Amino acid sequence: MNNVDEYKVEITTGQYVTAPLEQQLMIRHLLGENVECHFEIYFHWYNMIHELGHAIFEYNCPNRPHPADEEQLVNQFAIAYWRHYGEIEKLESLCSIVHDSLRKFVVPTDNAKDHLSYAKEHWGTEELYDFITMGGFSLVVSNILSLNTYH
Repeated sequence: MNNVDEYKVEITTGQYVTAPLEQQLMIRHLLGENVECHFEIYFHWYNMIHELGHAIFEYNCPNRPHPADEEQLVNQFAIAYWRHYGEIEKLESLCSIVHDSLRKFVVPTDNAKDHLSYAKEHWGTEELYDFITMGGFSLVVSNILSLNTYH
């Protein structure tokens, strides 16, 4: 890359308070009573570093893994980053948020597939990029990693 514009990364994130009412209700159902705080922890505190992980892949990995595998790797990166800075209490909150949310989430898989296989089969389709489905995949991956990584 010779052009500085080729190095630019834009991370776009939403805000709970500006989301459409339908999404707010779904997010409130998933994240519970303290929805705005939980939204901030998951989508801003944690997910911003997760997205930075994608940027690192973009500029440093000519042979990137399958996007579903990359999701797991950037989750590990985000958890390792916050663990390095001693944010164990927030990681425990994140783990709790994800674990509680997963019990309320319906993931469109049959029992013969795990979530990662489902994501690999449906990557790039509208079915996976639905707000609820992609959110579920992200929560599943975050849950697996958060339960096993930061302790």
